[in-house]
Amino acid sequence: MTGILKRKLVRYTGMAVVLVVLLVLLGGGWYFSSVLEEDGLRIDNDPPEPKVSVVGVDGGTITLRQLIQAEEEEH
Repeated sequence: MTGILKRKLVRYTGMAVVLVVLLVLLGGGWYFSSVLEEDGLRIDNDPPEPKVSVVGVDGGTITLRQLIQAEEEEH
């Protein structure tokens, strides 16, 4: 191989590697930006599900009972 061909081969190979690295970085950034939005930035405005119910009120005392669904969610 002549010197000119070697330089062209190195140059084009280097440009291809840089292009692949840029595509991987851009694709990864795009993917993880949607994951971050869905898991960390989206606001949930739905009212929370009740996890306890009032079973008795006596004077200054309120008696609560944990709902069965709440026990299942914790495990």
